[in-house]
Amino acid sequence: MIKNDDKSIKFHKPVKTPKSSPVWESFSIVVVNDVKQEVVRCDGCKLLLIYRQKDGTHSLAKHKRSCQGGEIEGGTSSLNQTEVTEFYLSSKTYNAPKKLKEKVKLACTEFIALDSRAFELLSGEGFSNMAQSIFDAGKHFNPTSNINVKEFIPSPVTISRHIDNLYEKKKSELVQFCSNMKTYCIICDFWTERFTGLSYCGLALRHVSVDFKLYNFILGCVLYDVESQSGSNIRMFVDEQLSLYGMYRHCRYIQF
Repeated sequence: MIKNDDKSIKFHKPVKTPKSSPVWESFSIVVVNDVKQEVVRCDGCKLLLIYRQKDGTHSLAKHKRSCQGGEIEGGTSSLNQTEVTEFYLSSKTYNAPKKLKEKVKLACTEFIALDSRAFELLSGEGFSNMAQSIFDAGKHFNPTSNINVKEFIPSPVTISRHIDNLYEKKKSELVQFCSNMKTYCIICDFWTERFTGLSYCGLALRHVSVDFKLYNFILGCVLYDVESQSGSNIRMFVDEQLSLYGMYRHCRYIQF
């Protein structure tokens, strides 16, 4: 678009203030359809560089010191600069460098040891999602940014307040999922707390989809306040719990 002198693209100089960096004398901000982009162009070599206000002008100053002043063919440079092609997402996959993999392995090992967690925790979907979200957050900062990861990790109090909202959201999704089931199996597990004498019933649901995929859900561990564990009482209790998911009319099997 720039090569074709597209009229939707303009180059603006930032408003000059007493605190403005002198480096802006050599750069212009790229504007597309009157919207400022996080991209600037060197007035000398016409190279496009990434610029985000929160990261400062260090990379621009670095380029200015090494810029030859002549236009670079193809708008690329062999200099160690963050370019537009590095900023936008790519569908290409890359293998993690061995050095980084070793560093992550050490960090995971220390995490398991210091926090006394199970080895299998690292293979859990929840842990993978959390690690991926932190990794994605890191993509928004350049290598010179001094960011403490603790700024991204919420406190235990925040998590405790958020857990109820997450429960309601996931329960709503499960209710929607269960509404499409025609057959499923309910598994009951009874136990009594020896100090209080209160009885509880653990309820699990299993369902095999039309493409033969097995789904397992733990519906909960519920106080069993019925006078006996007769077949009719258990069925009544299970129906009451399943009604919370809109399933009581479709119950097919109960397993103990």
